[in-house]
Amino acid sequence: MKELIDKRREDINNFFMLAGFPYEFEIIENGENKAHTYLKPVGQSKAISDPKNHLSWGERNAFSLVMFMFDAVNENADLIVLDDPISAFDSNKKFAVIRRMFDNQQEVTFRDRTVLMLTHDLQPIIDYIHGGFFKRYGLTTRVSAEYLENSNGEIVAQAIVDADLLNVVTLTENYAKDINKPLYVRIINARKNIELTKENFSGLESYNLLSNLIHGRENPEDEVKQPMTEEAIQKGIVDLMPLISGYDSYEKLLKEIDTTYLLDELQNENVYFRILVIRLLFERAEGLMSKLRKQHPEACKFLNETNHIENDYVFQLAPEKFYSIPEVYVQEIRDFINDHKDELNALGESETVGE
Repeated sequence: MKELIDKRREDINNFFMLAGFPYEFEIIENGENKAHTYLKPVGQSKAISDPKNHLSWGERNAFSLVMFMFDAVNENADLIVLDDPISAFDSNKKFAVIRRMFDNQQEVTFRDRTVLMLTHDLQPIIDYIHGGFFKRYGLTTRVSAEYLENSNGEIVAQAIVDADLLNVVTLTENYAKDINKPLYVRIINARKNIELTKENFSGLESYNLLSNLIHGRENPEDEVKQPMTEEAIQKGIVDLMPLISGYDSYEKLLKEIDTTYLLDELQNENVYFRILVIRLLFERAEGLMSKLRKQHPEACKFLNETNHIENDYVFQLAPEKFYSIPEVYVQEIRDFINDHKDELNALGESETVGE
């Protein structure tokens, strides 16, 4: 019993540390084959009297998922279904929960069982299919992913492999440069690429030209709705050439994506291309986008996402300004350094001798 208690305590506290929980889990024997459990804040001796009201929603649910894992293993379940269990967690808890549940080197885990996890969250796909996080930590857990789509009442699954996950900057650049893709697809992706890679992009001649093409304006305007000068138009054309080459005038670009052509493209078999065409046509039909926004705001947002960058995974907060870790861990690091000053000083002395 004592050996089991020690193993469980270490296991759960390692999970807490990985997930960023500022708590420790304690298990104390309470009679024969019984134990009492409680939580206490790191560095304190007093236990939390009411964990349900003391812990945050995310902390309670992350902890509950790990407890569910122990229960499912105890019940010897062959199939475990997890319905979007981690979408509301921050990245630390997502990683900690998934690693703990699927770590096939742990004694109690989902190894040798089939687990189906349904989620709307792309981050686990990025982490475990593209990033190969399990392999990085020396784990051999097998992971596969599929994209599920309801097609006229039939569930269709497509495998997601590493090559399907692309850096958005690279993806938009490749689409913009691909002469085999329709020009409107290239134009929209070129504008996205400029949004991602250029500072103050809204004032750039190239960006304004692309926006005017999308709106189908015969006379292009700048960012403050004033007519662009011929010099500004030509500069925009030249600046676009690394992404969209082969066009020496705004008129040639506009003619190739005129409204008649776009209407024909509504029959394109590629769903992504059709959505882009609809977005362009709605921009050119006065008031149509506003009506869609009022009547069907969710559909309107979906259309907008095809034209602009709205993917959170593209961005990171400036680490010099926003990077932080809980103070309890900062103090642990300080204490650790103080406890190992002699080793650090010896390291410095050895480097001096080597010089």
